[in-house]
This record gives sequence, structure tokens and C-alpha cells, in this order.
Amino acid sequence: MPAASLPVTVLTGFLGAGKTTVVQQLLRQRPVARLAVVINDMSTMDVDAELVEAAHLLRKGPDQLVNVHGGSVSGERRTALVAALRDLAVEHAYDHVLVETSGSAEPLAVADAVREASTDAAPLHLHNLITLVDAYTFVKEYGLGEALFKRVIANEEEGRWTVETLLVRQVQAANRLLLTKTDLVQDTALPVVERALALINREAPVQPVVCGHMEAGQVITARGFDEAQLQRPMAGATLARLAVDPEAFGLGSDVFTARRPFHPQRLYNAVQQHLTRGVYRSKGFVWLASRADAVLLWNQAGNYVNLRKTGYWKAAIDQTHLTQEEQAHLNAALAHPTFGDRHHELTLIGVDEARAAFRDALSEALCTEAEVRAWQSGAAFADPWPKP
Repeated sequence: MPAASLPVTVLTGFLGAGKTTVVQQLLRQRPVARLAVVINDMSTMDVDAELVEAAHLLRKGPDQLVNVHGGSVSGERRTALVAALRDLAVEHAYDHVLVETSGSAEPLAVADAVREASTDAAPLHLHNLITLVDAYTFVKEYGLGEALFKRVIANEEEGRWTVETLLVRQVQAANRLLLTKTDLVQDTALPVVERALALINREAPVQPVVCGHMEAGQVITARGFDEAQLQRPMAGATLARLAVDPEAFGLGSDVFTARRPFHPQRLYNAVQQHLTRGVYRSKGFVWLASRADAVLLWNQAGNYVNLRKTGYWKAAIDQTHLTQEEQAHLNAALAHPTFGDRHHELTLIGVDEARAAFRDALSEALCTEAEVRAWQSGAAFADPWPKP
């Protein structure tokens, strides 16, 4: 008796559209009993996988999380995706595989990877290819779609690849569209956005999503992807078996790391003055001189930055009531004599020039040596960032 084909649902969408939030929502609702999740990140950091694990939504035994980071699965990490999918299929231990691609992924290259991973002994099939579209960015950056179309047309006339081409390709490839962050735009704008998306892909139904909330069963249990979509005309080329590395769209990534705290006011000013449109996404963990105990999750998409406390640095733990053994174990984890385990680790994704400029602005926002001494003395720092 031939093995049953393992369904694979691919979640794609441009940088910051909310893919990880949707993955967490699907895990909470649990539409299938045994779920494997593959998370791809362009950066060498694995922030999205850490966030999924930190939410404690995966169950030991029935579930598995596979992290493919350090490049896009439509480019240099494609082989790793094929291997991961093949391994999951061979185990015959899962009801469904959910793949969250990086925001730079070219979707049909991922679809080809699913096809390549399938074998007679352990078959897989692309069940759904779902693209998330950030309604807020679509309205603010692309003028409800008009500016997007103009840029894509200009790209084709000039033979260029840009992020606008990638965004349109992601929409065109999908059999379902999730319109996220709808709570951040006016109700009157949503029908206009939906009509613009229909001009790009008239076949895919559009489902508005607020804060990642949706009926999970509607997303992954009903099969919607059709191989005929491979023949659909697409911006820049036909869909058929075309793999494009993220660098073709002018995208790259690097990681900003440092130990000294950010001066909260200068960091705020850096975001206001230097976070240009060319930095499409940044994410990671930071700390402020004004909130030295808190591990802050930094989450930026477009010109929107959110800082959220996600835990506490070990260096901030009160050791008064700890045993000597506990103190020794804790202090072993404090790598820096002044800052302990506190540090910054931020992935920056965008075009080279904009990333470099913002990275320099971040460096300027770090506390000086004099400010570090003031911090050690308990000095107060102006902090314009919203409090939780």
C-alpha cells in the first residue's frame, strides 16, 4: 500500500507581514494533531524560531520545530529546506507540515523545493501556498496599490528586480491571501486594498486578519493549491520553475551586536531620523539604560517599531536569597564584568546603503563611557518609548 502524501502549507509574505504571529495562532488552535513547523530566516539569528519556542505552543512528541536560518530557502538555503522536508516525510509521524518562509523568499522556488523533496516512499504535496499582505504598509507605502503598480511596471520596462516585484510575485503565487494589520488602517481603505490585490491575483480569496486571529482550519485543512497556478502570468517572468535569489531584489541582511546599553532618547531619535524605507525589517533583542532589567524584543516593519518586554536579564536577578551554588551557576552565565548577559542582537534586512546608514545610527545611539558610568551610579535617562 503506497504511503499517504504528507500535506505541506507554505506561509509566505513580505518582511514584517506577521507570519510568525499567524504560526503561533495556528499552533494555539491546533487544527491537526501532529504538526511539524519549518521556520526560515534570512539572518544567521533565529529570532522567529525562538519566539515560537518561547510561546510553549509546541508539544513534545507530536510536534517538531525545524529551524533553517542563515539565508532564504528560495536561494542559498534551498537545499536545507529540501532535506528538512524529506526527513519529516520519511518519519511518517506528522499530519501536516507548516513552512514559514523568510520575507525575501520567492514563493514558487519554495513550491519547487516541496516537489523535489517528495519521494515514492515518502511523498509530499503542496497543500496551500498562503501569502500574508501587510495592509498598513500597502496603504502607507504603496498608496493603496497605485504606487506599487507604477514601480513594478517601471521595473519590467527597465529590466530591474526590486522588492516591489517580489511583493507582487508573492501575491500572484498564492491560492489564499491573508490581509494582516487591518486594525491599523481605516475601514474605508480595506475594500480598495482588496480590489488592488484582485488586480494582481483574481483567483485567491482575501481573508482580513487582526492580530493574527483566524480560523486555523480554514487556512490549512482545505487544500487550495493547484499546479495550474504555475502557468499564471507573473511580474517579471512566468511562474514556471523560476528560482530567484533574494539578492536579485536588492535585499541583504546583517546582524548588529553590542554590549553597551542604548540611550533611550538617542535610540528613539535614530528611528525617527534614520530608519529609511530601505530598511524593510529588523528584529532581535535589545536593552535600554532606563530599563536595565528587561530583555526587550525589537520588532520593526517599515517605519513601525515595537519594543516589548519579553523577559529579564540574568544580571538583573536579585541574588540575596540564592544559595552559593545557585549564585555560582548564575554568575557563570554573566559574560561581561559590567553588563553581565545584557547585550544587543538585531537582524537588519534591507538594501545595503540603507542598512549601513541605520547600523551607524544604532552605534551612535549606544551610551558613551561617561553615560555608562552614570548608569552604574543610578542616573535617570529620558525615555520616550511607550511603557508596557
